[in-house]
Amino acid sequence: MSAAGKRNHAKRILSLTLAGVLTVGTASTLIVGLVQNYRANHFIASAATLLSTKGSYDGRGEKTEKATVAYRKFAADLFQAVDDKEHNALVSNLSAYLALAILTQGADGETERQLSSLLGLYDEELWQFALYLYRRYSDNERFLDTVKVANSLWIREIEDFTVKKSFLQVNADYFGSDIYTGAFNRKTVSAVNDWVKKQTQSKIKNIIEEIAEETMLFLVNTVFVESEWWEPWETYSSMTFTANGSEKRADGLFRTQSFYYDSGNALAFSYSLKNGLSFMGILPNGELKDYVFDGEEMENLLSSRMSSHTEEKDGETYLYRYYAHCRLPKFSYSYETSLKEAISSLGAPILFEAEQADFSGITESIPLYVNEVKQKTFIDVNKKGVSAAGATYIGMAGAAGNPDGIVIKKNVNIFLDRPFLYMIYDESEGLPLFIGSVYEL
Repeated sequence: MSAAGKRNHAKRILSLTLAGVLTVGTASTLIVGLVQNYRANHFIASAATLLSTKGSYDGRGEKTEKATVAYRKFAADLFQAVDDKEHNALVSNLSAYLALAILTQGADGETERQLSSLLGLYDEELWQFALYLYRRYSDNERFLDTVKVANSLWIREIEDFTVKKSFLQVNADYFGSDIYTGAFNRKTVSAVNDWVKKQTQSKIKNIIEEIAEETMLFLVNTVFVESEWWEPWETYSSMTFTANGSEKRADGLFRTQSFYYDSGNALAFSYSLKNGLSFMGILPNGELKDYVFDGEEMENLLSSRMSSHTEEKDGETYLYRYYAHCRLPKFSYSYETSLKEAISSLGAPILFEAEQADFSGITESIPLYVNEVKQKTFIDVNKKGVSAAGATYIGMAGAAGNPDGIVIKKNVNIFLDRPFLYMIYDESEGLPLFIGSVYEL
């Protein structure tokens, strides 16, 4: 919908709030009207002057087949854009998607068009799918102990700069955003990092080092996943991981299962975590650096599950049952990257152009543009389960900066003993939350 349409939509939300359709003061860590006080670093962020009430919208959003395909394409393309084909990488596409979708609610004109094109959906369909993603992973009993998603909006507190209440209300009511104002000094940096640390259970500690003088506001999204394997792996012992001509001994996980995936370009296995998530290990037929993991390849891989097949031969029907022998090294690493170049190359460069970006849905005080998109991630895969965290930071600057502030047994070996890809994904919906590569242990 247009910015005007979204503003009218937000007005309808406010009217519903007054009518009692929204339940005031529920389902969020933000208690609007109260001062949020980070006493540890003496930073006080007050939302009292921003909103009079905080509602909890009970809509669940909507997922369509078109939205699923668009989301998978975004996930694969974003990972391809940041993977340098030499070192370990990890992207939380869910975190990036939600942060950019929220940003779209404040965009207009060509800026809105490029953002929507990047995300593969437009108007109400994008709105409903973003809401679906947030609600599924933040307010769903199935993922209650497995996935945690959180949003926050931080606003520089200076004269002559105000953020539209319609944008704030959408953030608070629909996406549960914590909303803070402050001087944007070193205390603010500490407060932001404390917020991210808390949301990711200390897996990510410092999303920012400093706030640029021209930054007027920024939004932060975090995604945290922690789950044990559905059942323990069968055995644990050492294995050899070979990369760049050298071998390294590693602790390995081993199991045999009755299915696998074969896209024609790669073999893969998936193994369930508790509460509906799965880990998929992907081994390209050739070298990982030559493997193109785009949206089409993801679609092919997820739809290529093999457990058995039949063949007619000499008048007889043969049933082949597959046994996939899987090996996975234990690994753990952190990753950090700027997403500016990736987002620009994928079709939304206008976000970063001070003279052209249009975020009039956020504020009309001064023109805004995006001056940074940064993501930090963490992964730990071991014999107990998987922990993963991602935090996405989108900084927005004013155009003029303000300095103040089977019968026949058929064996298939899928040994991840050389560089490989992996996904942590929602198995029933086929939606990836994290995509990563392992080039070195």
